[in-house]
Amino acid sequence: MAFSKETKTKALLASARHCCVCHRYKGIKLEVHHIIPTEKGGSDDFDNTITLCFDCHCNAGHYNPNHPKGSKYSPEELRLARDEWHNSLKKRPIVISELYPNEFKKILKKTNWSPLDIIKIIEEKQQKINELEELILEYKGENIDTRNHAIDELKKGNLKKAEELLLTDIKSTDVKKAKNYYGLGLIKLIEHKYNNALSSFLQSHEIDPQNTQYIKAIGQTYSFIGCLEKAIYYYKKALFVEENSDNPNLSVIVFTLTSIGSLYRSIGKYDKANGIFKKSLKFLDKYKNKYEVEKAFTLGHLGALYYERAEYKKAQSCLEEALAVNILHHGFEHPEIIDIYTVLGAVLDKREDYIQSLIYLMEAKNLSNTILGKENPTLIYILNNLGMLMLNVKNYEEALNYIQESLKLNIKYYGNQHPETAIRYNNIGLVWDYRNKFRRAIKYYQKALTIDTNNFNRIHPKVGKRLLNLGQAYLKLGKYEKAKNLLIEAKQILKSTLPKNHPEIKWANTALKKAKQKCT
Repeated sequence: MAFSKETKTKALLASARHCCVCHRYKGIKLEVHHIIPTEKGGSDDFDNTITLCFDCHCNAGHYNPNHPKGSKYSPEELRLARDEWHNSLKKRPIVISELYPNEFKKILKKTNWSPLDIIKIIEEKQQKINELEELILEYKGENIDTRNHAIDELKKGNLKKAEELLLTDIKSTDVKKAKNYYGLGLIKLIEHKYNNALSSFLQSHEIDPQNTQYIKAIGQTYSFIGCLEKAIYYYKKALFVEENSDNPNLSVIVFTLTSIGSLYRSIGKYDKANGIFKKSLKFLDKYKNKYEVEKAFTLGHLGALYYERAEYKKAQSCLEEALAVNILHHGFEHPEIIDIYTVLGAVLDKREDYIQSLIYLMEAKNLSNTILGKENPTLIYILNNLGMLMLNVKNYEEALNYIQESLKLNIKYYGNQHPETAIRYNNIGLVWDYRNKFRRAIKYYQKALTIDTNNFNRIHPKVGKRLLNLGQAYLKLGKYEKAKNLLIEAKQILKSTLPKNHPEIKWANTALKKAKQKCT
């Protein structure tokens, strides 16, 4: 019996027409050999094949056991040699120059043996071959049949077809890998394992660098772990890719632009954030009612900016408009509603509408428990704002309980050195300050200042606020010189980063004036 034509073809393709023992390319000078001879029970299946050059086939087939010289090829050795060679082909680049001997015959015929034309065509072919060699060297496809089909096309001189096969397989495989890494990243994000999520998203981006979804996921994860400058970099990158794509998505552009504005707000660049939000809203106004959800998203973030700038009336107006649109499009049970309720509660607290503030914050808490579970990151902000509300109505015990609970969740999800952790420490300091426990308050203010100084530039409104709180606490303790120095720096930072009419600039002026009087 002999191997079928199909089995022989499969064996030759699997070995790329190389000898499986000496590894030399032999073209047509090959034999498909039975590892175990048929007369000794060997089959005609592919598993019993090995491709050998004439020399190695001679050694394998004509060993005389009656006059032994050297060592006989055993079936086990032949099978191992074959398997190792086949496996190595999956990892090594194909030597294309060995696979297209007929190409030069075609070139000679085409040019009528004109030396200059021959050189020109050969150079063009060689450039294409070099590109293909690079492509196969970087081959990441998983489909060996596609690879072997490409080899077969190369042998026929069909370079274009071979390239198409490999590119299609690489692209489909890489897209699948990128999606898998992205999915894994989302799982880790849900589990709040941010470093693991970041690693997966970076893998996705490396495979598919033009996918804005993957780039934004990296930016979002960096924002979660407090690396805000890096987050801005990746969101800007996503925006650039989307704006320069063949079919830019307006919704993606607006959401990405607003996220960049929000990050600028977080690092204290309020004017830059305000400019981005206004630009986004002006852009959306051209489309009237077509992009209402996108407009609401931007208004919500603009409202949060106005809150930090102590422009509470403007903040309330933006947030209420955003809330109405979101309820219309999403209903009441949606994460976006939770976020708006949480900030609106804080705004109304500052406007001394304590009853309505409490209603919004308790509704946010109930929705958060219902939609996201009894322990989730949104509770950090809700509990913190409830604590600040209790502080303003002088319920100090409840205030401390809420903010300490918020701090516990904050550390669980974001760690000890996150900018949000600094806010919790600062607010616990405020509770002790209001209770006239100034040394305790200073301990927490100092923790907050250390974290903010490590995370931000020294010229940052949050740093200014921490210095103001420390200066006021030392002033109350009678340590006037120390208070004066802290308040001088606080005033300088706050004046350079906040609007002129911001209440904290006024407080810094009043406290500094008092400290200077006490020092004289």
